[in-house]
Amino acid sequence: MEQQLTVPTWYYAHFGADYSLDVPAEGFGGWKQADLPLCPAHTALCVMHAWDCPDRAQVPGIYSAVEYLPRAAEILRTYIPALLKAFRQAGIRVVHIESGDYVHHYEEYKRTMQLIKHKSLKAKKLPSPSPDATTKALREFRTAHVHPGTENLADIAAAQKIRDIHPSARPLPGEYMVTESDELQAVCALHGINHLIYAGFAVNYCLLMSPGGMLDMSRRGFLCSAVREATTAVENGFSARDEWAKQLALWNIALSFGFVYDQADLIGGLT
Repeated sequence: MEQQLTVPTWYYAHFGADYSLDVPAEGFGGWKQADLPLCPAHTALCVMHAWDCPDRAQVPGIYSAVEYLPRAAEILRTYIPALLKAFRQAGIRVVHIESGDYVHHYEEYKRTMQLIKHKSLKAKKLPSPSPDATTKALREFRTAHVHPGTENLADIAAAQKIRDIHPSARPLPGEYMVTESDELQAVCALHGINHLIYAGFAVNYCLLMSPGGMLDMSRRGFLCSAVREATTAVENGFSARDEWAKQLALWNIALSFGFVYDQADLIGGLT
């Protein structure tokens, strides 16, 4: 019988609306914790977009548009190393989900491409819609007025040219690196993985929507969970002080995709 570990696991009881209350949703069971099983043989830790960003003095524009970068840097220093160590020592596979030309310098990415025969996995895609003058104008307006701001484009491009993985999150020999959902699914198929536990950035953006993120992988049948302390969110001016966007994203994961783990509980369950 395959080894099973028991890990304290957070879930959200999203039922029990009480219509005697002014706000019926306040009757929901809410956040609860239970000791639930985790099977190392069918689990992978997915560390996503754990980038080593230049200092704010070098590229102030990217910090103007991506305010979570200082929080991410602190997480990379204080949480990611211990999380990786625990999964590696427990013999649980680690997959690095990346985006950018820098991946071609890593043997782990080359190894993945060799193993899964990348070209044969690409599904035939329908053509993207052709932009017209109106949609071009709308996209240009969004760039200038929504995100990231025209004045920040040069610094963002400069940062992307030297983008690489943060030293605390770099792969070890024998691990996998992927850039697309097809690649991640192929790695999982090779090893019988069906539960992906995500860390990295950001929990309500790339971890959710980018290639290899929870939306794609959940639709492909994977259970997708997250480590609370090992991520942060894209916040707005109203939410940033108390990180409400992160709290809502974790609730969304617990409701729609899988579970939420406290890092200390997860490491304790692995060791």
